[in-house]
Amino acid sequence: QLTTLEIHIMDKSECSICNNIFDGEARRPRALPCGHGFCTLCLEAYIKTGRTTCPTCRVEHGASSATDLPVSFMLEELLQKASSAAASQKHEPEPTHNENIVEMCPKHKGTL
Repeated sequence: QLTTLEIHIMDKSECSICNNIFDGEARRPRALPCGHGFCTLCLEAYIKTGRTTCPTCRVEHGASSATDLPVSFMLEELLQKASSAAASQKHEPEPTHNENIVEMCPKHKGTL
């Protein structure tokens, strides 16, 4: 079962414009001055239409290209750590129980 923090991190691992997962290349997260982040591809397309405001809060950013905006290294690091933590949890062996399961035969009152 996922924790609230894991759900929140998973939600932040996607660009809110295209809903694709951020990566280290074309979908690298970029930070706007307001703090919102979107993938490079979406920001580039958004800026090419002449929009100079954040898609979420409408604060001016003034960038003429997505590459003018800084990479969101904090978000990248958070996503990398979350991914590493999830991978390590998958490889942890299940705890074993040293209990013998005994079933009783109701007719003969003996163990099976």
